[in-house]
Amino acid sequence: MSSTDSKIESAVPRGHPLPPVPMSTRELAAYFPHHATYPEIMFRYHRNGWNLAQIAKAQLIARDAYDQDTFTKRAQSMRQQIGTAGNEKYGIHNFSASDVQWRGHPDFQPFTNQGSAAANQALYDISRANPPVLPPSSVRPLHAATLAQVANGVVEHPSGEDAGMFTAVIRWALYHGVADQYTTDDVMSIVNNPVNHCAPPSAPSQRLNVLPAGASTHRWDQDCRDRVQAIARPW
Repeated sequence: MSSTDSKIESAVPRGHPLPPVPMSTRELAAYFPHHATYPEIMFRYHRNGWNLAQIAKAQLIARDAYDQDTFTKRAQSMRQQIGTAGNEKYGIHNFSASDVQWRGHPDFQPFTNQGSAAANQALYDISRANPPVLPPSSVRPLHAATLAQVANGVVEHPSGEDAGMFTAVIRWALYHGVADQYTTDDVMSIVNNPVNHCAPPSAPSQRLNVLPAGASTHRWDQDCRDRVQAIARPW
């Protein structure tokens, strides 16, 4: 791990698969910062208007590491990652997202309205992504991470419209002290179990299977970006 990533080294390694559940980009940044090297994850950020500095900002805020020096180093690291992701995805050696040839490419266009709430929610579902969300070829696949591994190092969890079912499951598992007993493969079974309810401060009767209103639109990722951008720098 390079020194530029020292403040997020506690995050789950990128060889662990992502959970098969709709997730916002804010959740991806908080719980899976190393997975931004996955081409489809990096370009999901990019196509929905996130710049590299905003990705770095969201990652570091989640881990209480948003200071000027760490942010500068992390943003520089992200610039290398988008080039690597492009090279991996398109089989080239000199990818640059700023090149004119990529601006009109379908892979770089924002999500559009799919015509229904369910279809829009599918845009954010890792298990339904097309092309599939896969690690770079150089990454050795690992087993599903425990929820404790995923939550490790996260100080500020996504909240409000940025938080989906995955955040609800993480907070539920931490609240009940069972995060080390479940993996990301168990997320949907936890969500679908009617006896499971959200942890405080949510209403005690609120089920885990509720997505925020923004997840039913094509703008969830873009609105997450806007909320991150609105957070003032502490320096």
